Amino acid sequence: MAINVVKMKEKIKEEIINLGFDMSLKGTHYLIECIYIVYVEDKIDCINLKEDIYPLLSKKYKKKTNNIKCDINYSITSMYNRCSVKRINKYFSFFDNNKPTTKLIIYTILNKIML
Repeated sequence: MAINVVKMKEKIKEEIINLGFDMSLKGTHYLIECIYIVYVEDKIDCINLKEDIYPLLSKKYKKKTNNIKCDINYSITSMYNRCSVKRINKYFSFFDNNKPTTKLIIYTILNKIML
């Protein structure tokens, strides 16, 4: 792992804020945790949210996995609606107006941090 694990959450949070996520939403905090777990468990090449990540968050926050997923999706939708198309396209290297998936957000943020 290239970055000190203690500093990793702060770097993830900076990227999330940079993207325009609303920090008052539960889903944004769950997304930060998802990214952190993927980093710590070194699963960037085989991200399986449903099998590996959501159950861990479910136990930690005592919520159903579906609620965790829905909160994250709501947070992504909120970011997508608030953020400019140009900014999203530049960050994710899109050529058209696409809403990024959870996996793409995780993968892109980790790759940007670890470069």
